[in-house]
Amino acid sequence: MKTRVFSTMLAMMMVLASCKKDRDKGEPSGPTSITTLELEYKATPGISGMDYTFRVKFDQIGEVAEYGIVFVPFIRDKADKVPTFGGFTSVPVKFTEKAGPVGTVHKQEQSFRFSYFNDANYRAYAVLKDGTVVYGETLHIGFS
Repeated sequence: MKTRVFSTMLAMMMVLASCKKDRDKGEPSGPTSITTLELEYKATPGISGMDYTFRVKFDQIGEVAEYGIVFVPFIRDKADKVPTFGGFTSVPVKFTEKAGPVGTVHKQEQSFRFSYFNDANYRAYAVLKDGTVVYGETLHIGFS
């Protein structure tokens, strides 16, 4: 009886050790899906700017190296400008807190002059450790 219990425990420890070992090799931990959430904003006292709080949420999370919001400022036709990470006209806002767990709303505050972020398309991005970039839905902000 004791031998059987010991053997079972030993087998379980080996399985757990092998699972951890596979993750340490840099193998992907699964797919990543990120959601762009509506941003929050308020006027900045004393200057003609706004404090923006960008928000994202992971629906699935793998090996994320970096994540945040990327936006294209000064647009006139919102359907024509899709922000891309590393794009010529796109501006990234990198989040500083560690990504995860799934379902957590991550926030990053940023101040911009009102005229700079008055009419913009923005979306969440996540750069995976293998260099792949995953995006959330593109949203638009504009003040009339």
